[in-house]
Amino acid sequence: MIEKRHPVGENPLRTRADLQRLVRDLVEPVVPHFSPGRAQIHLGENRALYGDPVGWLEAFSRQLWGLVPLGAGGGRFDHWSLWQEGLAAGTDPGHSEFWGVTGDFDQRSVEQAAIGLGLALVPQLLWEPLAPAARERLAAWLQHINEVRLVQSNWLWFRVLVNLGLRHCGQGWSQEQIDADLAAIDKFYLGDGCYSDGLGGPPYRDGRQGDYYVPWVFHFYGMLYTKLDSTDAARFVDRASLFARDFVHWFSADGAALPFGRSLTYRFAQGAFWGALAFADVEALPWPVIKGLYMRHLRWWMRQSIFSETGLLTIGYVYPNLYMAESYSAPGSLYWTFIAFLPLALPENHPFWRAEEAPLPPRRVVHTVPGANLILVTDPRSREVTAINPGQPVLDWPRNAPHKY
Repeated sequence: MIEKRHPVGENPLRTRADLQRLVRDLVEPVVPHFSPGRAQIHLGENRALYGDPVGWLEAFSRQLWGLVPLGAGGGRFDHWSLWQEGLAAGTDPGHSEFWGVTGDFDQRSVEQAAIGLGLALVPQLLWEPLAPAARERLAAWLQHINEVRLVQSNWLWFRVLVNLGLRHCGQGWSQEQIDADLAAIDKFYLGDGCYSDGLGGPPYRDGRQGDYYVPWVFHFYGMLYTKLDSTDAARFVDRASLFARDFVHWFSADGAALPFGRSLTYRFAQGAFWGALAFADVEALPWPVIKGLYMRHLRWWMRQSIFSETGLLTIGYVYPNLYMAESYSAPGSLYWTFIAFLPLALPENHPFWRAEEAPLPPRRVVHTVPGANLILVTDPRSREVTAINPGQPVLDWPRNAPHKY
């Protein structure tokens, strides 16, 4: 009989050091699943619509959303060589574990974003240790994103981040492409801090809007852009600040967030927006309030049954449940939840980390969010949240979409 392993153990999740330990504890069960060439991580047998080996690349790259902030903030990690070897092998066309050339509307474009962040924040860990030939191959593999078509949606942010990472390492990058993608993203903006995830047309109707992809990608990447290239970022700060005033109504007093929309298996990515504000030094709400929202949310998730017997994250929501999967959910997909660890890149003397957690601020009972077509109701005694959805279109392609929307 296998003894069930809970990666958190006795970790109280109160301090920056606690979160550094949490990242290490969550990644450690993944390490035995590396392929011989280190470019792939095999976490299970189910497949997403894009199949393998892209699914194995996804499991490899999405660990970086936690590891890169950990490394940028000086946190210890003993397995960087695995990712260094994997970058060299995965971008080598002559290697059996080559990730393949990125094509139009290709999932590889999504996974390149975490590598772009790594080049921007921790080149000493993911770029400089590579041999010159491996660096050249990695740069060429990433640069190909500027030659392909992306889904006209939140995906445009991924190309922006790749170009910023290339620029940071002195490699070929495209300011023209960044400008074009940011101009397209601006067209998705609905006002009041909300975005539509695309301009409409099948299957989007008026464009997907109102679910977690607004904080997960549009605002999260907007805050990354703000920090990495502040020359043209004021509008993203203003939009995120507006969104924070509505998004605070999505969270209950115990840290739980509203289970609404697709990709809920990304779990504690629901609170990543609060950490992204800290990373970009955007005090949209007082730091004690932001920190309280962020930390309570992580603690709530660590009390749920979300791990396998060996400590891997499982597909599901508050327990393993394949009904929560989408057509794009592979065993490694859900590690995108690691975007929540972005504030680990900040020093421990940052105001976010120095702040004492504050409880939820007073909120009116009924709060409307026109941009998301939602009415959010907070119970004044329990501080639990109920959402009434009078206007969000029910999409027909996510699995069990009516139940999720």
